[in-house]
Amino acid sequence: MPLELEKTAPRMRMLLGDTRENTFHEASFPTVGLPGAADADAITRRLSQHPQISELEARALAEDLVAIANTGMKRLDGGALDWQLSDQELSAFEAVIQVRGRPALRVEQDDLEDLDGHPGSEFWATHVDLHRKHLKQANGATGAIRVRDAWGNAWGQGTAFLVGPDLVLTNRHVLIPPGNGQPLVQRLPGTTKAQLKDGFNLTIDFAFERTRQGQRCYRVLDVPFLAAPDDPVDAALLRIEAVADSTPLVISRDSVEQLDYLYVIGHPGRVLAVDDKVNAVFGTLDDCKRLSFGRKFALDGFDPPELVHDASTYGGYSGGPVFGFDELRVKALHYWGDPRVGNRAISATALQRHEYLGKLLRQAERG
Repeated sequence: MPLELEKTAPRMRMLLGDTRENTFHEASFPTVGLPGAADADAITRRLSQHPQISELEARALAEDLVAIANTGMKRLDGGALDWQLSDQELSAFEAVIQVRGRPALRVEQDDLEDLDGHPGSEFWATHVDLHRKHLKQANGATGAIRVRDAWGNAWGQGTAFLVGPDLVLTNRHVLIPPGNGQPLVQRLPGTTKAQLKDGFNLTIDFAFERTRQGQRCYRVLDVPFLAAPDDPVDAALLRIEAVADSTPLVISRDSVEQLDYLYVIGHPGRVLAVDDKVNAVFGTLDDCKRLSFGRKFALDGFDPPELVHDASTYGGYSGGPVFGFDELRVKALHYWGDPRVGNRAISATALQRHEYLGKLLRQAERG
């Protein structure tokens, strides 16, 4: 089941700054300004790592992406709405964002791929070195939601993370997608619970990486909590077979106000509307686990219920945990890319305050 590229334009506006200026310097962080030659150079280096793309072809593709990104920026400046941008323009924006210090790193054996293959991301090396133990623990407790139907079709549908020995947290919309998406569960009338629909087998694969798929799979048994359709807390709890080899993650009780640099874990799928060679900028999206670095945007009010951030997230990150680097506690639950503002996540305090979900999370924490 293909998942759409999340809306990118608002993050592009904020990361690029004033579109009338070009202040990009490859070694600096953060970087701002219109896409230009330095972006093309960085994208070329990224594409050249692909065995089936020649250096000449990489250069041509990189220059095309920069040109498309500039065209998209000019359209936005001219009054075009974010949703009117094409998948090609959004992907070109993402390519620039990736090489300006917002990588989505592959996870292997719960560890991260080397940053050397991600031009413009050198800033994060110190964070990785200082917090590698926490990063690996967070990766190990986060899994892909894998679905198999009665006809044997299999696909990935979002992310979930361990909050108890037999409980994972994800988004409501992962289980009941909006629009024409296939619901995987049905609500139990008069309750906040749900049950799996007949014909669907769901598992959580905590090792859905390129080399370990299927080695840490746990069946989903039932749904002890599913937020109401009009509930702003887009969340759901799944009960799974007990996990013995990962420590559950703790949901923070602190406001996201103090959060600055952050990371998100998810399982991005391939963008079907975008050429394979353009997808190579992102290292070929294949539902395998990724960790994305980013930064919090300005907040509205005291202890807001949502966090807005600029980490690279694609379809498949829904339901993923958001962390700061100060401690191994979940700061927010990522849920979507807002076409007006940026990538959004439900704050930990909003999860804790929820009338039904909060009680279940505290019970899970107590064991």
